[in-house]
Amino acid sequence: MLGVLGGVGPAATVNFLETLLAVTPAERDQDHVESIVYNDPTIPDRTEAIRGTDDVGDQLVENARALDSMGVDSIVIASNLTHYWYDDVAEAVDAEVRHMIRTTCETIAERGYDRVGVLSTTTARDVGLYEEFLDGVEVAYPEPMEPLMDAIYRYKAGEKRAAQSSIAGLVEAFASEVDAVVLGCTEFSAMKWSLPVATIDPVEVVARDVVHEFASEPVEWR
Repeated sequence: MLGVLGGVGPAATVNFLETLLAVTPAERDQDHVESIVYNDPTIPDRTEAIRGTDDVGDQLVENARALDSMGVDSIVIASNLTHYWYDDVAEAVDAEVRHMIRTTCETIAERGYDRVGVLSTTTARDVGLYEEFLDGVEVAYPEPMEPLMDAIYRYKAGEKRAAQSSIAGLVEAFASEVDAVVLGCTEFSAMKWSLPVATIDPVEVVARDVVHEFASEPVEWR
């Protein structure tokens, strides 16, 4: 059974579940992955927490333990930036906690890219969320990044089309400068970008990783 540590944010959690459904080779309801979702939107803003205004680690651990107590075998954290607290969560439960960032970086290394661009929050950039697991790969970020932050919060507020259109020019220009673009924030994953270079969606990466283990049939990349 899969546990989904969600609510960070709610739309990102729904996007993970939709992606998991899409990549599962199911012909009937019973072929899908059994899961329990803890969608807790009361968790404080992760960007602000890392800047020192709130502490979310204890709440994440509490939620993960709740999933653990219900017998899940594996847990997915449905958020890029929330992996900042990965070690706290993983050490607190018996279930395996999948590392979306590390698995994505393994995929990048396997594909042999020299320079990848990451669409993320400024906080994810500042803490080196992806750099920690990428050795020998140049990591680039758009400049300026403030429009990305604005688009993330607009998306969270329900302004989905406006959020994406507001940064379309910036993102497309940035994509021309790198070998691949990583959708390093789950809101950007939910926007379903179509870019002129290879696009790596960590949500899809971890969803396929789950299906490889849980589903009866192996899944190949599209």
